[in-house]
Formats: sequence, C-alpha cells, structure tokens
Amino acid sequence: MSTTHPWDQTAGRKLQRSSSQPCELGGCSVATVGPVIESAIQTPDGTWRVEVVKRGRDRWYRIVHGDDVIDWLALGSVERILGEAGVDLGAMVDAA
Repeated sequence: MSTTHPWDQTAGRKLQRSSSQPCELGGCSVATVGPVIESAIQTPDGTWRVEVVKRGRDRWYRIVHGDDVIDWLALGSVERILGEAGVDLGAMVDAA
C-alpha cells in the first residue's frame, strides 16, 4: 500500500533566480525542493521503519514496511498503525 499526499508533486516549491531580472519582471522560476528525512527509527530486524520527513516548514512521519509506504502521518497515526501491527515503538532503534 503506497499513500502520498495529494499535493506531493507541487508542495515544497521555492522561487529561484533564472536571470538578472527582478522576480517582479519575470526573472524567477519555480524549482521543486524534495522532502528531507531528518531522522529514522526501525525495528531491530529492519522490518519496520519510521521516518521523520521535512519539506519547507512541513514535518510529518512516514512508515516503511517492505514495499509499503504510508506517508503524511501524524504521530498518533504512527502509534496506532504500529500498535495494530503488534510493533512495540519502544523497542525500535535508531536507523543507520
């Protein structure tokens, strides 16, 4: 199951100079800035991974389990999903 935010393709854009003209005169272009993984924890066997993701001022959690990625989660959702799967969040270790 792969879930991404509906604005994933357009969020996190910033203005970047494309010429010596001021932005007001059309001298700027839009560049996509991708998300950055700030930190991550995982089960000792690496089966489950929780990432803290940031893009611009937005910060969210992502769960990775095999080929499944669940994105744009709040902490409560991470706790609920891992709990339902029988994963002890307290037993997770820092991911390398």
